[in-house]
Amino acid sequence: MTSAPTPVVECRGLTKVYGQGDTAVHALRGVDLSRQKVSYIRAIAEGAIGGVVPVSRRGLAGESDDAIIERLVQVRGVGRWTAEMLLMFTLG
Repeated sequence: MTSAPTPVVECRGLTKVYGQGDTAVHALRGVDLSRQKVSYIRAIAEGAIGGVVPVSRRGLAGESDDAIIERLVQVRGVGRWTAEMLLMFTLG
């Protein structure tokens, strides 16, 4: 008999409910994240709202990769590797 795997990161009680009309969407239900990871996710979300973290290619027109990386690494929890992966896999 195999035991359940131990989570790498863990956070309990992390749920955000978004409502629209009669529909409620429970985001992040059942996701195990450490408090540290949650703080990074919040910082990235705040950066996206504030325009530091690009959410589409449209906001990056004319910016070099290095300039984009410099913007991203200002966000708590985002290092150069993360910024480069975002450029390669998300922003093309």
